[in-house]
Amino acid sequence: MTGFQMKIAQFIPFLTRGGAEKVAVNLANQLINSGHEVVIYLCYPNEDNFLLKDLDEKVDVLYVYEHKTEHALSLYINLLTWTRLNMEKLSQYDVIHCHLTFGSIFGSIFWLLGLFKNKAKFPIIIETNHSVGTNIKIWQKLMFQINKKMRNGYVLMAQDAPLKNKAQTSPPFVRIIPNGVDIKNQGSVKPDRLLCDYEFNLNNNKFWICTIGRMVKERDPFSLVDVFNKVIKILTPVERDRIKFYWGGDGDARNGIVEKLIELDIIGYFELPGMVHNSLELMSGSDLYVTMNVGNVTGISGLEAASVGVPVVAVQMIDDYIASDDDWIWSSNNTDEVAMRIVEYVRNLEKRESLAVAQKSYIMENLTSEVMVKKYVNFYREILSYYRLDN
Repeated sequence: MTGFQMKIAQFIPFLTRGGAEKVAVNLANQLINSGHEVVIYLCYPNEDNFLLKDLDEKVDVLYVYEHKTEHALSLYINLLTWTRLNMEKLSQYDVIHCHLTFGSIFGSIFWLLGLFKNKAKFPIIIETNHSVGTNIKIWQKLMFQINKKMRNGYVLMAQDAPLKNKAQTSPPFVRIIPNGVDIKNQGSVKPDRLLCDYEFNLNNNKFWICTIGRMVKERDPFSLVDVFNKVIKILTPVERDRIKFYWGGDGDARNGIVEKLIELDIIGYFELPGMVHNSLELMSGSDLYVTMNVGNVTGISGLEAASVGVPVVAVQMIDDYIASDDDWIWSSNNTDEVAMRIVEYVRNLEKRESLAVAQKSYIMENLTSEVMVKKYVNFYREILSYYRLDN
């Protein structure tokens, strides 16, 4: 089944500027350019579907609903009806790939409705868990474990000890597939500080430390507040006058973050623009990028920063993780250590440049979207072979 061209449907609520959404877009584009048929099902038309413009024109986009549903509960109740009415059409796909809560609930509904179908003629159901490493609630962990039993394949971007997931070679198959970054258009992204000064208010005379991410408690953004506060305290007065932090992103923890920065009397060192639409251009004009790691795996924003030649360090989200010399991004769960490492790079241009070259080289060899998609395709085919040839 190695040469088999597949029909693949991805289910994800929206295509906003998030890590999961970028993975879905990169996956769709690479799959379609490899000769597979790809459809992306979104919840409903939404003005925040910014990543639609990044989709290959050959990728079909369909909507489950014609317009916004007023209540989340009715959205999922109606999803049951929609899935039942579209079972025949949905059954024509080889792969159903689910992302985020909307995709996950659809996947379980589809699995239950197809419970007594011939597995050799029914689509395989894959889910990518994008919440690896975050401090998710107990009910969410329970939902992941229940949903995993209703999947033919389950993908993690990293090993996550709290979820107790390990790669499995029998149903439900589990694989660890790190995220990959799309590099095909990055040749046009130039580190133009004057442009960044104009578009993002990055003063060319400042040293810019950048981070972008969802400001939600599950991702522990207050650890970054602690790190940045310690960096400011360690630096000399002259160094402090030159430093600035650009913290892009939005979420329900944003007001709390702003309040904490005011309480610490460091708000003046920060630009907090909310959602960032041209993240690659912003990163390319930065001097250092700070991200969150799960083990030796980083999110999409960290990958993008390294891919445009910006050195990256990370706060570690796994409490008992000890950084290895093999880790391509240094990380620690000790905020004192992270702050000291940042200061070290602030003060040493040669170390920054050396780190940036090494990290970009690692990306090109190991963490491109092409590498990621090959692993997904192999995973799809392995599971299809199991159900269609062995049963």
